Amino acid sequence: MHDAIDRTQSIDADIFSVCETHLKSTDNLQVDGYTWKGLNRHCIHRNAPKGSGGVGLLIKQWILNEYNCELIDGSFEGIFCVRFTSKSTNFTFTVLSCYLPPETSIWGRDSQGFFAQVLTNIYDQSESDMIILCGDFNSRIGNLKDYSEFDCIPTRNVIDKTKNQHGKSFIEFLNESKMCILNGRYDPVHDDFTCVSGRGKSVVDYICVPHDALKLIESFQVITARSIVENFNLFEFLGERSKVPDHSVILTEFKTYEEANESYQVTSSLPKRYKLNSIPNDFLAKNKDLFLSVASAFQDIFKEGRKPNRIRTDKGQEFRSRNVQRVFQSEGINHFYALNEVKAAISERAIKTIKTRIYRYFAYKQSYKYIDKLQDYAEGYNKTVHRTIDMPPNEVSKQNEESVQLHTLHGNHQRKCQNI
Repeated sequence: MHDAIDRTQSIDADIFSVCETHLKSTDNLQVDGYTWKGLNRHCIHRNAPKGSGGVGLLIKQWILNEYNCELIDGSFEGIFCVRFTSKSTNFTFTVLSCYLPPETSIWGRDSQGFFAQVLTNIYDQSESDMIILCGDFNSRIGNLKDYSEFDCIPTRNVIDKTKNQHGKSFIEFLNESKMCILNGRYDPVHDDFTCVSGRGKSVVDYICVPHDALKLIESFQVITARSIVENFNLFEFLGERSKVPDHSVILTEFKTYEEANESYQVTSSLPKRYKLNSIPNDFLAKNKDLFLSVASAFQDIFKEGRKPNRIRTDKGQEFRSRNVQRVFQSEGINHFYALNEVKAAISERAIKTIKTRIYRYFAYKQSYKYIDKLQDYAEGYNKTVHRTIDMPPNEVSKQNEESVQLHTLHGNHQRKCQNI
């Protein structure tokens, strides 16, 4: 093992993220000059000849000498989150090493839960100057976009045209977290498929960073396992029953903010990072113009013919105001409040999506002014395909609403049953 590593010294990295370590219990990897920190899968069959799954980081000693290393999350299968804080400056960066098993695996059936946990870590680490998300996600995203109309980032060169359900969940996560993948956004000469096997080629391994950290990225490269074996003559290390690994090595290099400020002081400036944790949850309700226009907005909706018999809202003052109550009474609408903790769950989910778009707009425009674009956010939301109904909401009409409802209630159920 050591001889093989010595021959590949030119593939140098300060931190290696390793997926599918196949380590058991408290086993670890031992490589000269590196310290191993990882998360092994514990729920394996007692008669299994080796472990399965598992993720972790190989960290060079100089990193540990100059940075405080803190485990942030090791509670979720396949997600290992570590934060590094410089001992001499305020620079911090967070690395998430991830492994999402294939859709056909019993371990890979809950991609929504997996990405929800990753998203929790991303939000929790929003104070970090750099976040690196890397690993094997078994997600094929084809030409799906990992950015919105408000984001100003380079387009991506697509070499794998196939999509799968993991990929759709991955894209939803990227859009919600304001992260983007590096694959396909740099020199195409150094881009390649990340999984090459007898079954074909695909891109399922990624490195992702926040949009506003793209300027800190200096390089990106995909190196196939076969090219490593051939270039460094490692065939002698393959046993009779062994084969060249399927997955490629992905390398990226980034600058700290201190280094970047020196590089960009003449030509450009780094984008201001907005700390989303400091934005109050009720910031939408603090604008007086918006607050006073709620009654008028309801009247406009009712004039269009969309008048319900009942309306359910939370106990926000914008709905309890006298003007709004007069509108409801004049239209004969029964208004009642949601008193449970979840409140109006569907509305809350829609609000969360719109808020996410507003946050992106904040970063793009470097301003908290959003009122003049609020209607654009709503229109963009209504023009976006919703996974529940498989179409944009603005394409639902009186003529097709019954078929859409039947498809939503029964079509999705049939698809889920077929996948079991």
